[in-house]
Amino acid sequence: MDPSAPKSHYRRPATILGANLLLFTLARLVLYLVNRQDFHALSGLELVESFWRGIWFDACLIARIVGVPMLLLALPFAWAQNRWWQGVWGWLCLAPFILFIAIFAVDIVYLRYVHRHIGLELSYVSWEEAKSYATEGHAWAGLAFLVLGSGMLLAWWRVVMRFPSVAPARKKPHLGILLALIAVTAVVFRGGIFLRKSLHVGDAFDGVSLASGMLTVSGPFSSLIVLSSIMKRDRFIENVDFYPWEQALEEVRVLATAPGEVPVDPEYPLLRRRPSRGAGRTPNMVVLMLEGWDAENFDCIRAVRGEPPLGLTPRFDALAREGVLLTRCYSSGERSLEGLYALTTGHPTLPGLPYLGAGLELTAMPYIGHLAQDEGYATYFLQA
Repeated sequence: MDPSAPKSHYRRPATILGANLLLFTLARLVLYLVNRQDFHALSGLELVESFWRGIWFDACLIARIVGVPMLLLALPFAWAQNRWWQGVWGWLCLAPFILFIAIFAVDIVYLRYVHRHIGLELSYVSWEEAKSYATEGHAWAGLAFLVLGSGMLLAWWRVVMRFPSVAPARKKPHLGILLALIAVTAVVFRGGIFLRKSLHVGDAFDGVSLASGMLTVSGPFSSLIVLSSIMKRDRFIENVDFYPWEQALEEVRVLATAPGEVPVDPEYPLLRRRPSRGAGRTPNMVVLMLEGWDAENFDCIRAVRGEPPLGLTPRFDALAREGVLLTRCYSSGERSLEGLYALTTGHPTLPGLPYLGAGLELTAMPYIGHLAQDEGYATYFLQA
């Protein structure tokens, strides 16, 4: 062992942080180079901005996964610098590092075919499937990962774990530094100081193009954060099987198929085709999305219930008289946001599936505006 090697107790956590940030940056560069077709529309400035914003998202995930072990490695006490304490937390940080590498490798290939980051799909892969994939379908990839993992153990030992760490002679200044590090880690863990909610996948797409958001967020961030969100939400959701599967399929085939539509696959009754309406047969359409309008306040709905009018919504009631009023509808969710993206994407909130803000934005959804444009419409979005 080199006796002249630095022995500062900050060296090991700083090296771990630097190794993770370097890994994420290199992986983002490889992702960009391998999948250039998904990012070709980005200008040079947008490209630099995506990489710069990506560092913040990377740091946020690193803080959430290994932030506590790195702080424990930096404790300025003699007992926290012994080989046992440093060994446990130092080697513990290697496990997520290797996990990040594995997710990056899968995500780079996945994005090439699916054109979005991997997310909830990881929860569907069993150990048997992963083993079969690594030993049969892509044996070369499994072998490469084993070699890389073995090399990583040696590299981690030589770069991170090899050199000793000693407690500082003066504790008080370093206690102040430790408190500052805890505060910084807490801010990075959350993703910012003034955020209402912790940094999430959807924040990567705020105010930027889809391609920029896809490059900003990483495969580990999208998959681990989405899986965490879905697991938290599904603790309060009870899956209910109201119908036998075949009966449910048959009823959907009958109820969801409009005249002229042709089913594509009997196993997927919502997937269907219909002939083009042709020129001159597309009526003007207006979609109103209103928040906080309880059904009790609409006279057009109160009349159906046999309740007296209130006179609060005269213009909306006039629209209902001139159009088609649907009074037997099912809610697509329990919050306004869920109704908003159900209206714009046709995607309701379902148990076990991502939603906007928790992975759904990674998918190129058939938004209602895009569907209208495909039919020859000129679309406008107005907000008031």
